[in-house]
Amino acid sequence: MHKQRKKETLPGEPSYLSLFRSGELKRRAELIGESLKSCTFCLHSCKINRLEKKGKCRFDANVPVASHCVHKGEEPVLTGNTGVANIFLVGCSLRCVYCQNFEISQTSAKHTTVTVGELASIMMQYQNQGCRLLGFVNPTHAIHSILQSLVIACQQGFSLPLIYNTHAYDSISLLKMLDGIFDIYLPDFKYGCEDAAVAYSSCSGYVQGAFRAIKEMHRQLRNDWIVDLDGFLRRGLLIRYLVLPNDLSCSKEVFRMIASIDRELHVSIMSQYYPAYQATNFPLLERNLRESEYDKAIELFFDAGLQNGFIQEPESESNYRPDFQRLHPFEDIE
Repeated sequence: MHKQRKKETLPGEPSYLSLFRSGELKRRAELIGESLKSCTFCLHSCKINRLEKKGKCRFDANVPVASHCVHKGEEPVLTGNTGVANIFLVGCSLRCVYCQNFEISQTSAKHTTVTVGELASIMMQYQNQGCRLLGFVNPTHAIHSILQSLVIACQQGFSLPLIYNTHAYDSISLLKMLDGIFDIYLPDFKYGCEDAAVAYSSCSGYVQGAFRAIKEMHRQLRNDWIVDLDGFLRRGLLIRYLVLPNDLSCSKEVFRMIASIDRELHVSIMSQYYPAYQATNFPLLERNLRESEYDKAIELFFDAGLQNGFIQEPESESNYRPDFQRLHPFEDIE
């Protein structure tokens, strides 16, 4: 479904392994766990003691796993022919009225609270199945448990590159603690205009916050784009941008900001918008994306001087409609 415009091929070991061997990974896991007492993982910066009660994200210190599966519907460098192992966390710091994963991000979804040992076992399960990459979807509020699980998994021989699949509403202080742990950053850049971020996702300061977060991710990865001989991304920053109807996401400004960081950055321009969750209550969001609107976004991408990316077919909106009541949320669409 996607088309890649550039690829480089080099080998590489997941960077967290050296941190594990030195003891630094365990130290950071402990530090991040301590910071739960005054949580500032996301830009809401609620400073709530999540060891005792729920934060702005609506979760305490427990690990809420909604689903985990091999997903074949993502960018080719993430899925190859076999798919990427994704672990979906319940909850989100954003309140997007059109969220396509609303069953697990915005509502009281059925989920399982797992221990860090159980999460480590899930990680090992996918490595043993032959998966090449493992991603955490919406990891910000659960990052303390993810790192503790990673330490345990490393003790058991875990060595898959990890994907940090985020809304980009992460605090810089958290991202600095993750330096050298995640080899692949997969942030959304949802808006280039603050009024839309507040109106449709209830997140003030999103535009500059996401920009700074992505800039920090870029600093950590040093513009690396490392793809192995089988076509799987081993290290890199891939920014996702969902085009909204009526240009509510402000495409021109999003691409301008990305280009100001580095014109070599890779961007996945997504056409899969459809009016999910509460979108039909908002007149400007109540319809599918038009092909002409998507074509205009691609034009603005190139106008900004960007050149590396992925595009989707116009009918992609009908191919991405997960059902998290199923054991495999994507089984009927892959």
